[in-house]
Amino acid sequence: MARTDATEIGKIIDVDSGDDLDAFIDAANILVTDILGESGTATATLAVIETWLAAHFYAIYKPRASAEKAGSVSESFDYKIDLALNQTRYGQMALSLDTTGALARHNKKIIDGVSKTASVSWLGTSTEDL
Repeated sequence: MARTDATEIGKIIDVDSGDDLDAFIDAANILVTDILGESGTATATLAVIETWLAAHFYAIYKPRASAEKAGSVSESFDYKIDLALNQTRYGQMALSLDTTGALARHNKKIIDGVSKTASVSWLGTSTEDL
């Protein structure tokens, strides 16, 4: 059962009208329950962490504009090149709210597990097929 809802998420991130946050809430709930559910962390704290995680997932889905301009039409997005929960200010806040460090350890596993090798794939037609 989710510890947060769209109203709580809307307090920390602008949610576009008509956007359904259920998938983001479900993802945040699964992560909080699996990683912090048995940690002894207070239910109220878990709810706040879940709210920030849901906002994190929503921000990845729909990046926030950090600057807009009408003349000569310009727009910049609030986006950080990073991995996992470090990618948004919402994920970073969730990490800082977890005083057990379990979420940070999980985040590090995700980052360390990313392959650092490059590969090249040919998507064209083989000369033998011509």
